[in-house]
Amino acid sequence: GLYENALVILCDLEDSGTEQVEIAKEIFLGVKARLIKMKSSEHDAHVAYISHLPHVLSYALANSVLKQNDPEMILSLAGGGFRDMSRLSKSSPLMWKDIFKQNRDNVLEAI
Repeated sequence: GLYENALVILCDLEDSGTEQVEIAKEIFLGVKARLIKMKSSEHDAHVAYISHLPHVLSYALANSVLKQNDPEMILSLAGGGFRDMSRLSKSSPLMWKDIFKQNRDNVLEAI
């Protein structure tokens, strides 16, 4: 299944109702997810490094090539490394703009 062995992070459980937390745990454990509990501030700091920073780097790489005099020629020379590094830049820039703004301080710290 989609959640089998997937990591699910439950944040700020002390701010949620006991019954709601138990329902959430039951649902995710029922689909065999792995649960981790943490504060949202910890989550945001951690994902800045493992999620947001890779997107920043991918957008920067793709934009640096597209700003060159002959981006088509440069792209025709690209191999697997460039494809791997630039893949994330195909994500929605509007969505990531909001994510970067919401987690701005942590993203800047990661950079």
